[in-house]
Amino acid sequence: MSYKEIKDLLNRLNSENIEELKPILTRKVNELILKMNDDNICDSELESLCNFLITREEFRNESMKQKSLIEGLLIEHFIKVFDEFISEINNKYYISHAIELTNTSIRSIGGIARGYRLMKNYGLSKDVNKVQYLTELKAEFYKQLRSYSSKGIYEEQFVTCGLINIIKFELEEQLQEHGRYVISMLTDHKTKK
Repeated sequence: MSYKEIKDLLNRLNSENIEELKPILTRKVNELILKMNDDNICDSELESLCNFLITREEFRNESMKQKSLIEGLLIEHFIKVFDEFISEINNKYYISHAIELTNTSIRSIGGIARGYRLMKNYGLSKDVNKVQYLTELKAEFYKQLRSYSSKGIYEEQFVTCGLINIIKFELEEQLQEHGRYVISMLTDHKTKK
């Protein structure tokens, strides 16, 4: 299932073919909601699973309004630590590294559209205010990250652990790159020592 298929179905939809396309569109939307594309599952089972997921989501939203679930705490703690970490990088005048790390983080949790939207606004300008861009990028990252807090503790754990590993990997890569640069600067190219 691709997003293009759904957009094409919506574009083809008119008053004459609505009855013909409605079951196809319903199946595609159910697959998108459930994040499953399996031809072995019949339409009625997909509809039933989708109804269960919607009911579960409504219950969670109602519980969150009443503060009876403690979801989101892990993500909020991660945001607090990430913000301190990025601020420390920025305070050391490594703002481009902070932007790069935040971009990688937002892309890794599915926020490509959020990052692209900001890049369109700032990327074309020669006089980029990098501090403002970083601030807005972090805000978009936090919005995308908070969207996982309503999905449950398992999603929170998965996302935060994944982000920690991605950040760790990025920092190791940058460290190795800087190390190779320093070694190349210290190496005599004639003697290779």
